[in-house]
Amino acid sequence: MVLKMFTGTILVIALSIGYLYTGILFSGSDLFTIYNPDIGQGDARLIVTPEGHTILIDTGKDIAPLIEALNSYLPALSKHIDLLIITHGDADHVGAAPELLKLITIGSILLPDQRAPKKEVELLMAAADLMEIPIYTAQASQDIMVEQGIYIDILRGMDTPDSENNYSTVVRMTYGTHHFLFTGDAEEALEHSIASSQQY
Repeated sequence: MVLKMFTGTILVIALSIGYLYTGILFSGSDLFTIYNPDIGQGDARLIVTPEGHTILIDTGKDIAPLIEALNSYLPALSKHIDLLIITHGDADHVGAAPELLKLITIGSILLPDQRAPKKEVELLMAAADLMEIPIYTAQASQDIMVEQGIYIDILRGMDTPDSENNYSTVVRMTYGTHHFLFTGDAEEALEHSIASSQQY
């Protein structure tokens, strides 16, 4: 996958998803699928596109349940993630990431914009550096073209967040006429900030 990053705005209406169950969260008619794996403590979402691109949003805390889930969802001969997005620096979002890099190939990594990266993020950065995996920092109005008709937009967070959770990277994915919002650990204040600026 060639990641094309550019600034600007894609005018869409995004829908927020409630993650209340595990398994297939959304499946399109042309094999676009969002998986919500059962990984125990933490968050992880896997997106597989019609052209076979794979995007993992967060990893959860422990590697064992994550790998078990990925083995179920990814083709047996293609243990590869094109883009790993970490929305937040807490262990339940990024804890399994350093070990994941040792077990499957990662194309590139998008990290949250935090002034003082937490230990778990620093461990991931060190592992990625050793493996020469490109690292990008999420920025407001940063858009990624995954493939034709599928885009990822990084939404603007709070200029002066009132908690660590509101440093979360908020990811909006556009797939044709469908729109999905992945909010990390964003709290009500950040959600209101996004809504009031009409970024959704």
